[in-house]
Amino acid sequence: MIITTTYDDPSVLPPEVRARRKFAEVGSAAALLSVVCPQKWADIVDVLRHYALDPPTWMKAGGNRGEVA
Repeated sequence: MIITTTYDDPSVLPPEVRARRKFAEVGSAAALLSVVCPQKWADIVDVLRHYALDPPTWMKAGGNRGEVA
């Protein structure tokens, strides 16, 4: 397995998306997806740019009784 960091390239993954998350990849996956499936990659980047987990919504004390469950 070859660990790569093509997601560090701003043309592959925008800096504002990289700043919000931690990434790991193998085989230059981010760069490959951005070239082979550009529209699907754009959709993934859009989700990464806008989606955020809100722990108070899905974590509550008392036996898995959060709003999500």
